[in-house]
Amino acid sequence: MPESTITCRLHVLLARGADIGVVFRRGPTAWWHILKWDLNKFTLESGAWMKGSLYPTRSAVSRDGNVLAYFAIHGSWGSYLALSKPPWLTALCAWKTVGTWTTGVYFERDGKLKAFGALCEDQPFHGSCPFPYEFGGVDTNWNRAREFQFIMNGWKPKATDASEESFNPRSKEIIELSKCSPRDPELVLNRYSEFGSCLYTIRYQDNQESILSEAVWADFDKMGRLVMATSAGELKLYELIGKNMTTKFSHNLNMLKPNRIQAPSWARNW
Repeated sequence: MPESTITCRLHVLLARGADIGVVFRRGPTAWWHILKWDLNKFTLESGAWMKGSLYPTRSAVSRDGNVLAYFAIHGSWGSYLALSKPPWLTALCAWKTVGTWTTGVYFERDGKLKAFGALCEDQPFHGSCPFPYEFGGVDTNWNRAREFQFIMNGWKPKATDASEESFNPRSKEIIELSKCSPRDPELVLNRYSEFGSCLYTIRYQDNQESILSEAVWADFDKMGRLVMATSAGELKLYELIGKNMTTKFSHNLNMLKPNRIQAPSWARNW
């Protein structure tokens, strides 16, 4: 297949307290690129390129969008958990991990970093962490671990008897999750599984649904706008008014080429 026709793969981490998204772009092959998306200014800031393995669904961005906690396998460090300033991957602190199996990492409201099932060493082997952190627990249920990240970002299990505390799906069970907009509609993740594909829909108050057939990732931002990454390698942002979706931003990331450059000075120090 000609390189120009290869579609990149996208995943986005939204900051819960700021209008910032951190974009993980994969392609070609083992290349990863990080971008910082300003959802108010409708701008994208290009950052690090890395050839290795990143795990965006197990990673997290701080509530203010200024710190990225990511899992990676790269170079002589092997597998590790690191902290950086997006859109850069320059590690300001890093911990060795026993492989990449992890429930995931997240930031609490007070800024504390937590990671469970990550099998991280207690002390960083590189740099220092300027805020409290806690590691612990091992969870071998991959499906539950994957959905855990959604729940930490405000999604709710659809089952009426499920809650954050009791969430305990079987290892290959297809999970259904939902998230309400601050305005009106509900975003429903009808299908998400390690062994299947995503299926997102928008559900309105009258229970009518609209399938987001192109979405590979979707969420609401702080203003209730629909933010989406598509199977065609595009980032999109929609204003929702009633049942109308107005495109406010759209950008195709397929044409980007690997370009390793040194991180700026502000990204190399706390």
